[in-house]
Amino acid sequence: MRRLACVEVPTPRLQILFDRHPEWLEQPAAVLERDDPQATILEVSERARSRGVRPGLRYSEGLAIEPGLRAAAITPADFEQHCTFIARALSGFSPAVERAGENQATFWLDATGLVPLYPSLAEWAGAVRKKLAELRVRAAVAVGFTRFGTYVAARALTRRFALSPGTPHGSDLARARCGPGLAVFESAEEERKAAMLAPLELLDLPGELRVALGKLGIRTVGTFLRLPAPGLLERFGPEAHRLYRFAAGDLESPLQAPPPFEPIEGTAYLDPPASTALQLLATLRRLLPGLLERAAARHHAATAVHLMLALDDGEHSIETVRPARPTADASIFLELFELRLAGVYLPAPVTEVRVRLETRRCEREQLRLPALEGQRDLEAAARALARLRAEFGEGAVVRARLKEGHLPEARFVWEPVTTLERAHPRRIRVRPLVRRLFSHPLSLPPRPSSERIDNWLLECPELGRIQHTHGPYVIAGGWWNRPVHREYYFAETARGDILWLFYDRCRRRWRLHGRVE
Repeated sequence: MRRLACVEVPTPRLQILFDRHPEWLEQPAAVLERDDPQATILEVSERARSRGVRPGLRYSEGLAIEPGLRAAAITPADFEQHCTFIARALSGFSPAVERAGENQATFWLDATGLVPLYPSLAEWAGAVRKKLAELRVRAAVAVGFTRFGTYVAARALTRRFALSPGTPHGSDLARARCGPGLAVFESAEEERKAAMLAPLELLDLPGELRVALGKLGIRTVGTFLRLPAPGLLERFGPEAHRLYRFAAGDLESPLQAPPPFEPIEGTAYLDPPASTALQLLATLRRLLPGLLERAAARHHAATAVHLMLALDDGEHSIETVRPARPTADASIFLELFELRLAGVYLPAPVTEVRVRLETRRCEREQLRLPALEGQRDLEAAARALARLRAEFGEGAVVRARLKEGHLPEARFVWEPVTTLERAHPRRIRVRPLVRRLFSHPLSLPPRPSSERIDNWLLECPELGRIQHTHGPYVIAGGWWNRPVHREYYFAETARGDILWLFYDRCRRRWRLHGRVE
């Protein structure tokens, strides 16, 4: 039987705040959406709550209630980076880790088959919580059988009122508890009973629904599920209906773990060792552009660059720079490192340089280099192209020209570029997609007969399974040369990539012809 675990990180933004400002632990503290007196308070500490400060108030209102309130903003990028950090730590304990949502620090883990590796699931859950505690992340872990059951139990473990032995729900959880912040259900019936008796305060109910249910005297999940689903949808909308289906188990599905990404890092060994900042910057100029290109290929931009230096005396030094916004421009990081290294004292020469990127997914507009956004000098561009042709040959600088052809790869030809013309961009309502073709279609492995095309797992695990397809679009003919019958599909993968592939019916094989960007 499948075993599932839920890891709930309570007040995650507040944990980030205290990690940055440990001196505020004994002070009333709050997390803001931005650094502004009129910013909304997102999370508050227990000490601030006891003074009357609540989430949803403006920072100025919180200061009026508690003049000693300490507050700072935690940006969405900081929060996403923190959640990614937690997910990577959890991936060491389970083959599948799925995050509940973009604005949540709740994770589901596949706990099936782990007992041979650990004495019990309670020992495994304890190891997970201990690892997170070592990383200064406070969390609760509940092990059970369903998404909703483990979710409710994990949230209850972070709420003191839900663990009172005097309540039925507290008694059920007390039987399942196996340590501070830990619960393991031994049977699906035990988990379901605890979930049905769970108070609705554990769920993120819409405000209107919460008030209406309170007036009706509905205070537990079990009584909530007795309501008619169609009426709930009609009166309170799709959000409340989805929560109802989640509690009823209608949304139960296998874990959808995101494809793992290898860390983007590069290493350079220095012989002779470097003893000046200029030498280190020269090494960075060699490493950074390639690493940023790898990030851009994933549609990611760098939020930070870590520079790890191994010294000749065996010591290590780590320097980190963060740009004002995620970027793929190496010159920005080089300028920041030039400023940082100017004030760094190294007691010994550097023998090894390791560069590692922190990245996040960005829109395509954020990946454009600022150097390309300004006014272009056509004469300088012409001189640059002339140098390329002189070094690499006349065929090094070409552009595509459309022409008539039967097959996609025959509908354009490359021609040399001799002059450049100034671009005349125009405003458009919908940005067109770009279909990039490979010079030769790539062979794909045979598709298993048991898998539909819209559930096909390609040989590249980082792409994930194909989720949606459009097609087929048939190109046939070519009797004057050799028979051609291609069935083209646009296929969207779990990662969001759009592939352009076709099935060659004459040769009975699948090929990847390009991508849509």
